[in-house]
This record gives sequence, C-alpha cells and structure tokens, in this order.
Amino acid sequence: RQTMAPFGRKATKTTTSAAAPPPEVVIPKKAAAPAVEESPMEAMVAFLTYGKYASVMKPLCIAGRAMHMASANSSLKWDAHSLVTLVTTAYGGGILAPLILGSRPTPIVVDAIVFSCVCALYLFTSTSFPTLYGLAPVKVFGLGLEAMFRVNLIATIVANATAAAPSLVGPVACGCVAGIGGMFLPFTKGWDALKPPLKPPIVRVLLTATFLAVAARPEAYFLPGLSPLARPVATALAVAANAVYDILAYLGTSSLLFATPPPPPPP
Repeated sequence: RQTMAPFGRKATKTTTSAAAPPPEVVIPKKAAAPAVEESPMEAMVAFLTYGKYASVMKPLCIAGRAMHMASANSSLKWDAHSLVTLVTTAYGGGILAPLILGSRPTPIVVDAIVFSCVCALYLFTSTSFPTLYGLAPVKVFGLGLEAMFRVNLIATIVANATAAAPSLVGPVACGCVAGIGGMFLPFTKGWDALKPPLKPPIVRVLLTATFLAVAARPEAYFLPGLSPLARPVATALAVAANAVYDILAYLGTSSLLFATPPPPPPP
C-alpha cells in the first residue's frame, strides 16, 4: 500500500505479510509393550475353564452333557415328554441353583441347551449313533466334556453364592444343587437320591463344591496358603480331577464288561 510521507520526503511502499503458522508440535509415540507369551499352564487353565475359548468350548461342553445324559437313559423316545425329561435331568442344576440365588434358570437363557437336547434326543432314539458313542475313544471324549461342563457350572454357582452369602454352607449347598439338581427333578422324586448309601456322583459333587468354596475364601478357613490359588486355577484342578476319575471309572467298568469270562470248572 502507498504511505503518504511528510513534505520533502519520498513516499514509501510497505508490504504486510501473512502471519507465519505456529510450528507443529510432534508428540513422540510410546513404544508398544512387548507381547507376553502365554505359558502352557495358563493355556491349559484357560482351556479347562472356557476362558478365551468360551465361544467354542462352552457350546461343546453343553452338547457333551446332553449326549452323556441321553446315553444313560435308555427309556427316551422321540417325543415332547422325553425332551422335557432330558432337559430337566441334564440341566436340572442350572434350573434349581439360579432360582435359589434369585436368578433366571439357565435353559431359558442359553439356547444351546435346548438345541443340544433336541439333537441328542434325535441321535439316540432315531439313529445308530449310540453304537458310535459306545466306542471307548468317543465315550472318553464325551466324559471329558461332561466333566468340564459340570465343574464349571459348580464353580460359577459357588462364586455367585459366595458373593451373595459369604459363608461355607450356603455356597457348598448351592454348588451341590448345581451339580446334581437333575436327580431331584421332577419333584415327585423327592429326596430319594439322598438315601444312604450316597451315590458316588453325589460324593464327588460335594467334594468339588467344598473345595471351590474354600478356595474362594481361604483366609476365612485359616488356609492362607491357598490365597494364590485363583478361581480359574482351582476350577481347572477340579475339572482335571473329575475328568480323570470319570474316565478311569469308565475304563475300569468297561474292562470288566469286555473281559473274557473264566473257563467253567471241570466237572
């Protein structure tokens, strides 16, 4: 622009330049934390307690429970009565225990339960699948899945019961109901399942629920050494113990069933 100068001086021409942008502030990026590799023990614990494999293992264990209970009941037929019977006997613990804790029964929340029962009922009543399921490798695999389902259900109910009533009797009782609730359904059976002598499944569930309840609050029972035993680790140990017991019991029984009978005594 033209600037008017006083008399006797030349006019000067000044130019205004645009303001320079502020310097860009560069924030240094933090170095990414090195990935922590999962140890084989941690991977095994996550596998046995669903963990990060829940999307696959949980439906598979639900199906394993349905197959196990369907194989144990030879009176099932392809009808509605048998379907309700299978649902209540296989998942009775998931019905009664949540009701005790004021929650919703599992079969009306998890669709995989009813779907698994429908598939198991059809396979065991309308196909030759029982022959395949009776093979030792398939049966052992099914027993492992059933043990995983049972113990993880007991662990979940024991944890919920401990949060609601931090005692020993309450969580153990709820855990036992979760593990063997199907023995009391329908309610016309009453308490016949508890008549002496106690059946091995009941004793096993009682020991499992007691162990998980104590491991949840070891300080309350003067067992501080169990404090590092987190819930997933305790659950994994219980799963392994139950699965090994069930499989060894089956293999021992099957060896007796398929053993060659001794020769008859000489006349």
